[in-house]
Amino acid sequence: MLRQDVADVTNENVVKSYVESVMEGGALREFLLHGSLAFVAHQTLFVHGGIIDGDNDASLSALGRVPDEPSKHFDSVLEWVDALNAWYRGQVREWIEHPTWREDHSFRGGNELLQYVLPDYTGSVVMGRHLLASGMPIPLPDAIASQLSENGIRRVIIGHTPHGNCPTVIKQPDQQHDTCARDRSNDTVIFQDVVMCDTSYSDVRAPDNRGGAASEVVVEPSGRVRVNGVLENSHCIKYNLDEDPWIGRWLRDGTMVKARLVNEDASGEEESYLVFRVENGYSYSYFHHTVTKLQEIGLKY
Repeated sequence: MLRQDVADVTNENVVKSYVESVMEGGALREFLLHGSLAFVAHQTLFVHGGIIDGDNDASLSALGRVPDEPSKHFDSVLEWVDALNAWYRGQVREWIEHPTWREDHSFRGGNELLQYVLPDYTGSVVMGRHLLASGMPIPLPDAIASQLSENGIRRVIIGHTPHGNCPTVIKQPDQQHDTCARDRSNDTVIFQDVVMCDTSYSDVRAPDNRGGAASEVVVEPSGRVRVNGVLENSHCIKYNLDEDPWIGRWLRDGTMVKARLVNEDASGEEESYLVFRVENGYSYSYFHHTVTKLQEIGLKY
């Protein structure tokens, strides 16, 4: 790591630090050696970018697909995760052993992994995207949601694609009507939602594009999720995803409910929610609506 004053850091210093980070004992190499492409814990699947590519055909989903077994589809999520991570680690080892191109440019270690993270790669958990071209979220295709349910996966948590000033929940339509009424004593797990957690563009007016916004997503051993944080305008959010009946739901005016705003003086129908709309991929509009207003607008699903 560079420790001198910024004014004293040269381009050569920066390049040298990057090269050293991937050498034996380097921080980035250690990170790659200990990393995973997918992880399952507490009825939750974690991946970097996602398992679908917008509204493209569900058959192109990354779920169940491993690059070195293109003709095979894993129905077991855990087996798929193990196979995908094994392929990833094999690629990292290959890169360590053969880090540069052969003289005839026919082979370079880890090149398949480099291809896997390119935007045009089909079926990548790194480049997956759970958004329409407009920037509004899209739920999972029914077939994929069913596979996750069959494997005891309640939700998917992703990053990579920035989406507003706090986490965005994409409630699966079949589950929208029954968020808080389901009997938790039943052992059956039904896939419920995707949580998008990249908020790196919370405030594009701030020098770092994030400003004062920060959120925490807590996944409990039971699989329940709690979210709390502060927005770029200092308003606070807080909700229990499994109990709140509004979070992640589409409204008839084309907006979606993003978070519950903290207001200790409000209760019942006067509680407020953060509602949003995205246009042209990157243009966000935010609204603060009471429960009464949400009921007036009405649910799309």
